[in-house]
Amino acid sequence: VDVSLVNDVFNYWSQVMCKGSRTSLTTSRKTKISARLKDGYPVQEIKQAIDNVAKDSFLVAGGHTDIEMICRSDTNLEKYRDAMPVSKSDIKMSKHNQDIEEFSRGTQS
Repeated sequence: VDVSLVNDVFNYWSQVMCKGSRTSLTTSRKTKISARLKDGYPVQEIKQAIDNVAKDSFLVAGGHTDIEMICRSDTNLEKYRDAMPVSKSDIKMSKHNQDIEEFSRGTQS
C-alpha cells in the first residue's frame, strides 16, 4: 500500500478529530489503515467513515474515535462509512414519540 495514502488518511483523521501534533501514526494505526486500503476501500470512503464518527456525539463522548477503531475491520469501516449521523432534533423527536407511546399504554416512568 502506498505510504502517502496511509499518511493522507491519518492526517485527515488527525485534523477532523482535532488531535495535536503529539498524536502519532503508530504501528497499530498504520497496520489497520493499510489493511482497509489493501481490502480495496478508497481513501474517500475511509474519510467518510471518519466524518460520520466525528458527527456521532455518542462515539465522541465515549472516546471511540481512534482511527485504529474505525479501521479495525471491514465491518467496522462499513458500519461507520454508511452511518447516518443522528441530529439532536431526531433524538428529541424519538424520545417524544416514545413518551407518547408509553403514556398511551400507561407505562410512563
